[in-house]
Amino acid sequence: MASILFAIGGAIIALLGALHGLYTWRDERHPKLLAPQDPALVETMRTARLGLTAQTDLWRAWIGFNYSHALGAMIFGGSVLVVALTAPDALAMPALRFGAPVIAALYLTLSIRYWFSIPTTGIAIALGLMSLGAALTAGPA
Repeated sequence: MASILFAIGGAIIALLGALHGLYTWRDERHPKLLAPQDPALVETMRTARLGLTAQTDLWRAWIGFNYSHALGAMIFGGSVLVVALTAPDALAMPALRFGAPVIAALYLTLSIRYWFSIPTTGIAIALGLMSLGAALTAGPA
């Protein structure tokens, strides 16, 4: 049962990451979802250079950040999902048993502070499932 809870929690986070990646891909071509609603601000982002380097503009940095954020969520969620389905005994290892819920809790903290209700709700559900799975997992492997 614990592995199913971890698998569902991981799948939720991986799905949220995949949606974020799709929204970023769409915004790269037609800014609307994760981009500023003001087209003038998007244009300003395309012409504003970063203080760190003049090799890129703020828009490209924004798109890159969103892609890397999506990738991180997909890797984390997908890893939890794959381990839960293919090596459920590994979930008894403290690094996985406690590490996955801690990372989910960090994502939830970021979501509450900086994002909006859909990812916050999804991450909260995933964290709850992983935490319950951790509580049901008996001792070290």
